[in-house]
Amino acid sequence: MLLTAFANRNEEDGDLLAALASWLRVAKRADEALDAARDAAATEPDSPTVLRELAFALREKGRLTEALATYRHWRAVAPGDDIALWDEGQALEEAGRLDEAIAAYRTLYRQFAHVRQSAAGLLGRALAKAGRYAEAIPLLR
Repeated sequence: MLLTAFANRNEEDGDLLAALASWLRVAKRADEALDAARDAAATEPDSPTVLRELAFALREKGRLTEALATYRHWRAVAPGDDIALWDEGQALEEAGRLDEAIAAYRTLYRQFAHVRQSAAGLLGRALAKAGRYAEAIPLLR
């Protein structure tokens, strides 16, 4: 009840609603988390913080198509945000869509020098899962 009251009092604050969505996800209240994330996105549709929570909530509910659309929107409004590609790659990898995950991780690796070492690990791991060991080994070394 306290969380619902919190959400109702802050309907115009997307960041607070995104925080509520995060708390609800941690509390394993996925339906309510998705509702709060959608409310946050309605309030602040271009906020990377809000879009990340919405994508997480959608993934948790098995709504990968909608989550991927959220990642595309996030990358369009914040092209310098490496986290969007990172999270999108993980969502694709979890869904078994390795070729698409590899493409996301490769873009992350190429475009964001400050996370290149971590991106190399993600890319190498996905390549190895796909059986592409010759490409994976140099990245994982």
